[in-house]
Amino acid sequence: TGTFGRVHLVKQKTTERYFALKVMSISDVIRLKQEQHVHNEKAVLKDVTHPFLVKLFWTAHDARFLYMLLEFAPGGELFSFLRTRGRFSPATGMFYAAEITCALEFLHGRHVVYRDLKPENILLDRDGHVKLTDFGFAKKLAD
Repeated sequence: TGTFGRVHLVKQKTTERYFALKVMSISDVIRLKQEQHVHNEKAVLKDVTHPFLVKLFWTAHDARFLYMLLEFAPGGELFSFLRTRGRFSPATGMFYAAEITCALEFLHGRHVVYRDLKPENILLDRDGHVKLTDFGFAKKLAD
């Protein structure tokens, strides 16, 4: 959840597959001057595919809300995982650091600066691999 949006767990009936549906109030996005952040997130995610980045499937809107259908990461936030464990072993810390570095290196190779790296924005998939999420502060640099 955020200041102007919420994320809902949704299931596609035909495939039984789960997704994360990010729902943002248009009036709140405008009131909080977040239009550029929402645009940045969509622009970056539609152009990147990497195992350690959350996947954007589609976007839509109606009169009141903006919608982003994203890959669901059932492992939750790295932040929560870290809180329950207290701290990581050196090997586990290096594992996550390596995956995050791979994701950032991939983005930088496409002239994208992430700009919001924190445990709350790192999700874990069902196998324990990272998925960077929340690309509102990301910026695509000119080539």
